[in-house]
Amino acid sequence: FDQNNLLLSCESLLEFGNELNFKKQHLDFHYRSKHPYLIDFSNYAFYNQRLKPLPNTIDYTPIRFIDVNGTFSENINDAEAEMVLSIIENNINRLPSGKYPSIGIATFNITQRNHIKSKILDRQKFSKFADFNSKIQELEEGGMFIKNLENIQGDERDVIILSTTYGPGRDSFFAQRFGPINQAKGY
Repeated sequence: FDQNNLLLSCESLLEFGNELNFKKQHLDFHYRSKHPYLIDFSNYAFYNQRLKPLPNTIDYTPIRFIDVNGTFSENINDAEAEMVLSIIENNINRLPSGKYPSIGIATFNITQRNHIKSKILDRQKFSKFADFNSKIQELEEGGMFIKNLENIQGDERDVIILSTTYGPGRDSFFAQRFGPINQAKGY
């Protein structure tokens, strides 16, 4: 068989390794997350609870859900976009070092990503948002990003704000169409 053609036909190195029957070697410890809760879902869903996270050394709540009761219309959720800006404005504070934490904003589609970017750009037109705009500039200098789901794989930041975007429409019906997530490789 031709390994070059096999490599070209695979979508990832993992798939290529599986095709060549590489020996699987599992990790026992998860050492990357600063809090064990950050790996819990994946540990249960994908690793059969095999991973042992390092103990928590910082007392904080690493994951927080905020229900904004937004409406999904024309591929955006404006209430969620407003909440993202509110979180940045009111909840992102300087660390003891004087710097802001690094920030990433993840959305479930590119339209929501563009909507959040537009809202930030719109605020730059008004002097009443001077403090917010100054904070955004500093966050961007520190690596802040706004990305849709297809473009965020592997990115890490101190704080990730996730806009799930989808939800009930104006008619209060929740059509479970989740764009790329519903595709064959949506996992």
